[in-house]
Amino acid sequence: MMNDFDLEAMDDIELWEAEAGDSIPIEWEEEEDYITLNLDDDALDDEFGVAAHRRRYTKRDPVKRGGAKISNRDQILQRYKYMQVRIQDRHGHTFFVSRKVNAVDPSLPTYVRIPPIPIPRAWVKHIRPLLVGAETTPCNVISGVLLPTVEPKWARRIDTDATLDFDFTIFERTFQCVYMDPPLLLPDEQPKPGYFDISQLTAIPVHQMLVPGAFLFTWCEKELLPDMCEIAEKQWGLKYVENFCWVRHQTNNHIAKLPSNYFRRSKVTLLIFRREGDLEMRHQRSPDSVFDFVKPRMAGDLNDRKPDFSYTVIETLLPRALCTTELPDPDRLIQLWMPADCHRTHWTTIVQKAIAE
Repeated sequence: MMNDFDLEAMDDIELWEAEAGDSIPIEWEEEEDYITLNLDDDALDDEFGVAAHRRRYTKRDPVKRGGAKISNRDQILQRYKYMQVRIQDRHGHTFFVSRKVNAVDPSLPTYVRIPPIPIPRAWVKHIRPLLVGAETTPCNVISGVLLPTVEPKWARRIDTDATLDFDFTIFERTFQCVYMDPPLLLPDEQPKPGYFDISQLTAIPVHQMLVPGAFLFTWCEKELLPDMCEIAEKQWGLKYVENFCWVRHQTNNHIAKLPSNYFRRSKVTLLIFRREGDLEMRHQRSPDSVFDFVKPRMAGDLNDRKPDFSYTVIETLLPRALCTTELPDPDRLIQLWMPADCHRTHWTTIVQKAIAE
């Protein structure tokens, strides 16, 4: 029912109050106008932008209402939760639109309820055990990597000068899983010590080590996915069944963006192949990807250290591959090209001699 002159004379808050009428919640009512709170027009203009000339109001008598009284600061914040903003198009037409203003004070503390133990992986990543006293800590922390101080139980470590030249005929066909992270050269990448072309991977007799129904888990960059699948299917007689992805995270919680031809390189894929046959498995509900930090490379590391969660995936999938008192020999799980300190319980680890810098 107002004309243009009345609208021009009203500021945004007055227009909002006029439109809301009696629907304004009780807790939004103020005992005093903003003029009586020692706030001038300049201060409000700095906070919410330049507005039209405001009419001065005299102090009103407070109205006795029910409900808890809120502070002057909260009253100001709540009052500006919804504002009417006047805009003008190129034809000179004026419109009034509602705009929601964030009334959360960023300086106030934020309370987070920590879930009980065990804390889910979606909340936090365990960096080191929370133990009292350094003497009780079973690991030495070097550059953020946990290094075991004692040899793990039910584990076998074999050192070799070159994994490609290792005599794998010493093993019988007893392995349920071959897990490897070969240091492969990318297409058009210049040769460098310790790295080799993916075609040389056929020297590893994977098919002669796996029992029927066993698995091959191999890390692979995206440029080499077709070649790796071809070698696994044609050379080793394995079938592709699934894949697992590690999304690289920087310490600032940003996803890594390494150089690549088309998209940035932000992930690594763990390809999963299987030999025909039956094998007892434990069907799981593990995710097919994990977000984990890029760990610093130690001396002798050729690739980035992969997330330990991949071991959880493998050991959950193959419960019969784990060592027991009756079967203590680690001849069911084998890993290749892993860092020297990554030998662990239940596993046979082929450790390649570090390449001199």
